[in-house]
Amino acid sequence: MSADWMACTLGLDLGTSSAKAVVIDTAGRVLSQASAGYPVTSAQAGYAESDPAHWWGAVTACAREAVHAAGALPVAIGLSGQMHGLVLASAQGLALRSALLWADSRATGSLRAYRRLDARALARLANPLVPGMTGPLLVWIAQNEPLVYREARWALQPKDWIRARLTGEIHAEPSDASASLLYDLIGDQWDVEVVGALGLDASMLAPLLPSAGALAGYLTAAAGAELGLPAGLPVAAGAADTAAAARVLAFCQTSSARLDALTGLLGVFTGSPGAEGRLLAAWQAHDPETEPEIGGRAATSLANWMVISGRPEEALTWGDRAVSRTVPGSATWAMALTAQAYAFSAASRSPDGLAALGFLPLSGNEVPVSETD
Repeated sequence: MSADWMACTLGLDLGTSSAKAVVIDTAGRVLSQASAGYPVTSAQAGYAESDPAHWWGAVTACAREAVHAAGALPVAIGLSGQMHGLVLASAQGLALRSALLWADSRATGSLRAYRRLDARALARLANPLVPGMTGPLLVWIAQNEPLVYREARWALQPKDWIRARLTGEIHAEPSDASASLLYDLIGDQWDVEVVGALGLDASMLAPLLPSAGALAGYLTAAAGAELGLPAGLPVAAGAADTAAAARVLAFCQTSSARLDALTGLLGVFTGSPGAEGRLLAAWQAHDPETEPEIGGRAATSLANWMVISGRPEEALTWGDRAVSRTVPGSATWAMALTAQAYAFSAASRSPDGLAALGFLPLSGNEVPVSETD
């Protein structure tokens, strides 16, 4: 069988500063991979933006490179991408301004509108109140750029905008939507009541697909020409990057664990061959300035874990809280060490019989300022 007929899929990831492409065969073997970068700009302190046109240019470039190197045409496309953020788009999906990213803190003042919500609404959102999520950023746009807000038809998250460029269809999916501060985690739908209380237009939120693996549409002829692929390839909804990374544990060859050191949230994921990834323990940092107390504990995001396991009440256990919100660098290295010790302790009690535990100190999301500030 010629390479052109080898069954394989194309995976695309939209990161904060680069896009990645990987071609994988049906046995899970990586045939090729490529990446292409783009800038993150900061016009003033606390701002973090990227031009979606740069995203698309990087996605098409690395997809072409990876497919060429694989010597095989993929039969389907999957996606993952950076979480939170905001892309304001026209009815046709054209970006109306630069995208606001998860690291953007300009909407800190907009969190006051969230603090006026009642406890039941905050419980449904089930996320810490941080300015880089889609909801606060959209509130900021409505208040500070009203002309852009009125012109926009859609308020999308980054990965969903890329998928719209691929398929010509506008959708959202739960793993990203649930970390937007606009989503009802309990009802598994957009929280129209909260959206209205914030003074926002719920019709700007994209129709929800049922899951990250759902069919979201087919590659258009125009997008296919830019990627060097035939039109009509099925495109999956895709997942938020953290959710997608945790799900990978199901495909590990041995029982294993992964520690995520995100902003204020430390998660230990366990998995074994063929099993669902499971969140063994979480360690939540609490900032009383941005995160309300609900039911005697800090509100935190269950979004990714719900999507992965479907049983958050069984998968989640709680450790101690700390006052630091970030784990990005040397200024908070003490917190990272504490988290590592907690993770090893939690993992040692796992029934999965871990073969290994990896520690990945990442910059994470919702970082309001750099440690040098």
